[in-house]
Amino acid sequence: MKKLIILMACLASVAMLSAQLTVFGGIGFNSITDNEIDGKTGVSLGASIQLGSRDIIIEPGLRYVTRGWKVSEQGLTLEGNLAFVEPFVKGKLNLNRGDTKLQPFAGLAIGNVTKSEISIIGISLDTKDLTNNPHINVLFGIDALMQDRFIVGVEYGLGTTDVYKDGVGKFNTFMVNVGYLLSF
Repeated sequence: MKKLIILMACLASVAMLSAQLTVFGGIGFNSITDNEIDGKTGVSLGASIQLGSRDIIIEPGLRYVTRGWKVSEQGLTLEGNLAFVEPFVKGKLNLNRGDTKLQPFAGLAIGNVTKSEISIIGISLDTKDLTNNPHINVLFGIDALMQDRFIVGVEYGLGTTDVYKDGVGKFNTFMVNVGYLLSF
């Protein structure tokens, strides 16, 4: 009898959870912790599933992210271009109950390098073997959910892993994302 009650309680709590698919895209403003290196603007595209109750949401997802850097000296520019596939998970809170809900969050992203190259004078070299993999980022931010469908959010990703194995700085990224929620 106890097992049946526990099973019913578990099923009831799962039924109270809602699941929504989010598709999103955004732009990322990258910086690198080495002060002599400038960050480049990148993009992100992805999808996630929001699971949770009315107040607390767990959001696992997957996104494709580009990041980069450049150094200019004596008329030459050296550029690094990297791309990552990042599984992530965020914990969110729902703060408002009107047409707009504010959802502050914290989370973790683990970026797997899919491309790493350095370019100078139109010549590109594959540097994937010189790149640390995976890249781990701690995420903080806030999303605004409007009319239970449209999302606009800002996110700061604090890099915890050096970009390259030789110890060149860490990527820190400020992202602005827009998205759409699909209920199912």
